[in-house]
Amino acid sequence: MNAPAPPRTSKRLQRLLINSGTLLVLFGIGCSPLSPPDVEQVTRDLVGQSFKNPGGWTRIEVVSVQKLEIKQRSTDKEAKTDEIHAVVTATNKNNLLGPDKFEGLLVIRYKHFEQGWRIQSVEGSR
Repeated sequence: MNAPAPPRTSKRLQRLLINSGTLLVLFGIGCSPLSPPDVEQVTRDLVGQSFKNPGGWTRIEVVSVQKLEIKQRSTDKEAKTDEIHAVVTATNKNNLLGPDKFEGLLVIRYKHFEQGWRIQSVEGSR
């Protein structure tokens, strides 16, 4: 008696299963949407943000970021929040005096939404 042949999966279905498995592995090792923002994303997100100058009465509006170094980070994946303490060198859009540099410590708070991580607040710190 001949045993029935095992069912054959098409090459297309095999590739789909392999690609799906690859995506699952990538999401499991840190490429997931819940991975906190990296330095490049924080640098991009700071452009256009404004905060009170900790050394004076003016507000700082970030036009560009030259340097960002994360000193401390606290990520709560259950609450979907991330707090970053970073030393930042940025160009400030100062309406009274023209472009100016800001160098100092910033506390940047993120919240994760369906669309990804979004800045909730930026505070200058001494």
